[in-house]
Amino acid sequence: MNSTFPCRTWVVNRENPAAYDSNPGTEEKPLRTIMAAAKHACPGDTVLVHAGTYRETVVPVRSGEEGCPISYQAAHGERVVIKGSEVITSKWHQRASSQIFTTSIPVMDGVPNPFAVPLIEKGQSYIQTMREAATHRTLGQVFLEGLPLDEVDRPELLESMPGTWLPTENGTQLLVHFPIWVIDPADHIVEITLRSAVFRPESRGLGHLAIRGFIMEHASNQALTSFWEKGSAPQQGLISCRSGHHWVIENNIIRYAKSIGLDMGSEGRMDDLDGQATTGLVGYHRILGNTISDNGQGGICGLGHIGTE
Repeated sequence: MNSTFPCRTWVVNRENPAAYDSNPGTEEKPLRTIMAAAKHACPGDTVLVHAGTYRETVVPVRSGEEGCPISYQAAHGERVVIKGSEVITSKWHQRASSQIFTTSIPVMDGVPNPFAVPLIEKGQSYIQTMREAATHRTLGQVFLEGLPLDEVDRPELLESMPGTWLPTENGTQLLVHFPIWVIDPADHIVEITLRSAVFRPESRGLGHLAIRGFIMEHASNQALTSFWEKGSAPQQGLISCRSGHHWVIENNIIRYAKSIGLDMGSEGRMDDLDGQATTGLVGYHRILGNTISDNGQGGICGLGHIGTE
């Protein structure tokens, strides 16, 4: 190993009553969020995550080194889920003599409301989509007991089709036509996507990271269209390598992104213009043993990288 940092394991266990993000990250005194561990992790370190559902976007802040990666690892044999969604806790209101219920959509500080952002559709530019927002579906998703409901774009379709949903025009209210077996939505787990990714660096070009053994799901990421053009939406997956290099992504379940499950390329012109130039070393990833399914546009994208296997 060539790292100058002493290697250690940062333990995350949100189900442990003693877990706090101010803890030292040991088995006895674990951290509560993966993000808290990511802030500490240095080359050669392992972030070991115990069973539970973690509703957060993990933002790694530094690279590993050759031979000393920073590893994010689900504990062996444990079910560790990272979600970009939240459970709806606001009150549901039922329309008279129908299975249509309404509720308010929560707002997260500093995060755009995906139910107010139109989804780019095939054959349209990003700018055109923004101008014609009222005619488009959105970046949001709705899940009932873990399964996705279908978005519709007209009230008459909502009325006629159980298992569908529609946001109000300003994205503040959600209308859901529940299946007949749902008597009261408050008795069920209803989740909505509020984050665009579950694992995505803020800085471009991080290298030598490993992600192993997680279920990663529920992202409200924008569809890809003309991402190589100025002013377009970038390649951005539920997991995003952000123009990085030498990542290992192994034995994960990656599903239910609005558009792309995993991106490993050079993103797009929008990212080139945000003040962070790429290093030129993009790729050389190892993607193996993952189950990638049920993503709205595609499982993997990676234009502008080399050497990945």
